[in-house]
Amino acid sequence: MLAVSLCRLSSISTKHFEVSRNMRKTTLLALVTMLTLVGGSASAQTSCPAGSYHSGSQCRPCAAGKYCPAGTTTATITSCPLGKYCPAGAAPLECSAGTFNSTVRASAAGACRPCAPGTFSAAGAAGCTVCQSSVGEWSTAGSSACTQVDCALTPGYQGKGSMCSCKPYFGPGPVTFAGGIPRGCSPMSCNVGPFDAGSITGQPGQCACSPGYTGRPVSDGKQLIGGCKARRGEGWASQALRATPGSPKAHTTCVSDGGSRAAPRVKWQTQVDLCLTTWIVA
Repeated sequence: MLAVSLCRLSSISTKHFEVSRNMRKTTLLALVTMLTLVGGSASAQTSCPAGSYHSGSQCRPCAAGKYCPAGTTTATITSCPLGKYCPAGAAPLECSAGTFNSTVRASAAGACRPCAPGTFSAAGAAGCTVCQSSVGEWSTAGSSACTQVDCALTPGYQGKGSMCSCKPYFGPGPVTFAGGIPRGCSPMSCNVGPFDAGSITGQPGQCACSPGYTGRPVSDGKQLIGGCKARRGEGWASQALRATPGSPKAHTTCVSDGGSRAAPRVKWQTQVDLCLTTWIVA
């Protein structure tokens, strides 16, 4: 009798242990399932790529003009920032260099406008930076950088940027800039004072020594001051000789630049009624 009771007790204990173990397994499985579901939901809220946002259990495309970085939810959608544009369902795109966008919620590349002449921008700019025109920098419309003005492209100027200056026989300077164009240099007259009268010839800004003179015209930055000297052995008479039409050829004694006495050979010049004298150095 006692043996039978012990066998029944052992059987009951074994079944109770198996039931308890199965309950533990079921409970553990339920917990794992719950954690999986919770973890999957949290993962879904953070796994939406840039250009989309999480709503309910789905990733939905971001509206045009809206900014949706990775992991965006309905509550965190923002407007497309300055310097960029946001097509529907796409990450923000930068305006290209040389353009800018100064408004939010832009949805297409057409919102990026070119920089005006004299300004420039890098990619993704909300505005354009002004070139330093005072030192000879300039740019064309839609530029990504400023360049030095090539002053040699404008008659009467030479150099580039801050090194621009007036060419010889142009003045008075200094060189300034307006809209990328140099200013301040005008052609000088080729006339000189009475002491050097006739030694320089040419159109304004294109001066040269007259025939019979050597050297090169010299200016003080405002006007010509000389620089051309008569070649030895020829030149104008030392004093003006006015001849009477029909009279004999005039004669005089001239002194060359070298200081030597010379015997003149006088030529009659009826157009101006003057005696143009050349001489040979004695």
